[in-house]
Amino acid sequence: MLRSIICLALPSVATQCLRVGALQFTLMVAGRTVSSTEFAAISLGMSLVNACVVSAGMGVASVLDTIATQEFGRDPQSAFLGLALRRALIATTIIAGIPLVLLTLFRRELLGIAFHSDLVEPTSTYLAFTWPGTLALVYQSCLQKYVNAQGIVNLPLMGNAVSIVTLLVLLPVVHALHGGVAEFALVVSAGRLAAFVSLAFLASRTQAARRRWGTWQMRDVISPNDEGFRLFASLTGQSVMSSIFERFGFEMMSFLCASVNTRTLHVYTLVFNAWILLFSPAAGLYVAGSTLVGNAVGRRDAATAESAAVASFGVSLVCATVVAGCFGLWPSVVTTLYTGDVAVVEAANFVAPIVALSLFCDITSYGSQGTLRATNRVAVVTLGMFVSQWLVAVPVAVTFLFAVPYGALGACFAASCGMSFIFLLYCVSLARIEWSEVISTPMPEEDRAGLSVAEDAEDVDDCNEPSESTTVDFHRAAGKTSEGDTEMAPLCFIPLGRSS
Repeated sequence: MLRSIICLALPSVATQCLRVGALQFTLMVAGRTVSSTEFAAISLGMSLVNACVVSAGMGVASVLDTIATQEFGRDPQSAFLGLALRRALIATTIIAGIPLVLLTLFRRELLGIAFHSDLVEPTSTYLAFTWPGTLALVYQSCLQKYVNAQGIVNLPLMGNAVSIVTLLVLLPVVHALHGGVAEFALVVSAGRLAAFVSLAFLASRTQAARRRWGTWQMRDVISPNDEGFRLFASLTGQSVMSSIFERFGFEMMSFLCASVNTRTLHVYTLVFNAWILLFSPAAGLYVAGSTLVGNAVGRRDAATAESAAVASFGVSLVCATVVAGCFGLWPSVVTTLYTGDVAVVEAANFVAPIVALSLFCDITSYGSQGTLRATNRVAVVTLGMFVSQWLVAVPVAVTFLFAVPYGALGACFAASCGMSFIFLLYCVSLARIEWSEVISTPMPEEDRAGLSVAEDAEDVDDCNEPSESTTVDFHRAAGKTSEGDTEMAPLCFIPLGRSS
């Protein structure tokens, strides 16, 4: 089991490192190119986009951690995975697209309400040029969840590698030309577009992913009378709310710091970006946990699901200890990457031990979140995010930023309080899972008979043809599976030559 987790986690960690590294590399170059106010505006613009748009898109995408992983475990050849992806893409377009349009069109009015005047214009410029990349990012998240659920972990890695190459070409040019906020916003968009287009192209050229895509009609994708559709809608609502609670809570710290002064915002965004950079191992462990546990639940294999959950939590604990410990002891290794302002670096190093505690709790709890989502415990995640961010972190931040002004130190302490709560909640939730109940709990059945799959698609006929192993429920096996189904789902490093 440990080997399976490592095989899934390492490429996913590399993918996350590239994905986060692309953004962090952009900030590092920007910190040495633009003024302190413009750098704060870029960071604030990223926070607004993450809170208002990306959080909703990520919430929709995370539904696939429950539905797609279990469906793949039930039947690795199922084209119902493609149905789930279509629903996720449509939901993302609506749920993330509406706030993106509003934020782009009314950016100056919205910024003028809450922030200092010196941040309004440069932040508005960033928002005006970054919207194409934001849309590409949320679509990429859905597609990445789709392939990860099948154990295909090399395609997202390649897509993000293309993004890094794009940035390596463009950022030196912008730096040499002393570009401003607009130029850096365009570079961010270009990198995200490159990642999405590359991943979509690679997935379309991979036979395994194409076969599971299927050829569903729109009336199948949007079918309110279907129990599977209603389950998807329910999980989407919970997942979007949990993602918004989490992201808005994190970004609210940036908004509160910006309301104090630009210096406080600069220090907090520096340590927060360092936190995000070092958070990468958690993303790989999340993918490994959600994939292995979800596949096992889909096969109704309680022993394997429990083993995968325990191993994933143990590895998360070790990784969190190492990463957080190193950052707490040697923060300047990371903080000096973002700016040459000695005073800001010293202030960031001073609060680093508190941030290290937050980082430890965040890595461990996020790795555990994959298991909770794979077992359909999205409500626990939603409750945890709401309480930890809005009933713990934000009130503490308001207290230590305004009532008792401790600046960035107060914001970092508030974040550590919130992350400590959610760490404890997830530990208790994992310990209380009854695995025999997880695999026996009925899930809504997808109305397969009513779905209209194109009959003339030769490359998906065998995926849609009902068989002894495909006449069970959409999200779970309804009876005893065949002997072959007790095997672990394959870890797929798909060669690109396998295309139809």
